Amino acid sequence: MLPYIESRYKISNDRSLSGYSAGGSFVLYTMITHPSLFNAYFAFSPAAWYDDSVVVKEFKKNLFKLEGAPKFFYLSLGAKEPSIITRLV
Repeated sequence: MLPYIESRYKISNDRSLSGYSAGGSFVLYTMITHPSLFNAYFAFSPAAWYDDSVVVKEFKKNLFKLEGAPKFFYLSLGAKEPSIITRLV
């Protein structure tokens, strides 16, 4: 998708990805699996508990891959999120 957009429009190299709930989990997954695609990531109330918290486990396991690559990361959790979302894995 990005190559298509770049070929048709003049865009900067500043790219951000944002998502809510399942989209927030997608943000976490993309940040850890393809860290060079975006330089800013916004995850709002990610449904990271889904599938036995596999996204959180992968994120935690592979966080070291982001070392040295400047990123902006914003994670938002509401005060009334269920404990399955806020607990530590």
